[in-house]
Amino acid sequence: MGSTNEETNLNKNEALIPSWLIPFISNQYFEPCPLHAASAKGGRNMFCLICKGQAQCSYCMKLYHENHPFLQVRKCSYHEAVRLTDINKYIDGSNIHIYHIKKDNVIFLNERSSCKLAKGSAPGCKICHRNMLVPFKFCSIGCKIKGIKQGFEEVTFELPNVMSNIEPGNQFVSEWIPLPHSPQTIPNGDKESEPGDKASGSNPRPPSPDISRPLRGRIHKRKGIPRRAPFF
Repeated sequence: MGSTNEETNLNKNEALIPSWLIPFISNQYFEPCPLHAASAKGGRNMFCLICKGQAQCSYCMKLYHENHPFLQVRKCSYHEAVRLTDINKYIDGSNIHIYHIKKDNVIFLNERSSCKLAKGSAPGCKICHRNMLVPFKFCSIGCKIKGIKQGFEEVTFELPNVMSNIEPGNQFVSEWIPLPHSPQTIPNGDKESEPGDKASGSNPRPPSPDISRPLRGRIHKRKGIPRRAPFF
């Protein structure tokens, strides 16, 4: 009877964890994308919250996950981290130790090696007991997940109306990296006309000012070679 109650409580606690969160922290990031490995931004550091699959590079996110909400993973002390302002749009990131990197507040995805354990009354993580300078309950998102599964009180990921933020088609503000592409052509071989050209039927662009003519005003000529007065 006791084991049945424990399983029931465990299932209830696991229901408080979003379905995309565990795949997000357990993904392999910063590996080269097989399609865009030669590109400057070809590293896989994006995670789609709708598809919940493998990590994607910036170009694949634009091609195959357009308008899908995503999270960008960053490197902090050789470990994966995410900006607090980004993940707080979808979960409650409180009670997790905050670090500062490049003027941003970030939190780690997973616990790190516990080489520095908290001693005595020093603040430490409630799961892995890692030493922390600030008294937070957890050192990472992974430790908070374990805390929720264990039934920690007043610890949750829930946010009001969080599911409305990750519905497909919702415009999620992001800084897309433009894809490299060649100029588009039309069937006759000419370049595609831009908006505002005469071929498009709209008003033509105003002519650019002629800058070939010199400006009016006094023009200073360069002085010649200085000549000295003859000696007598």
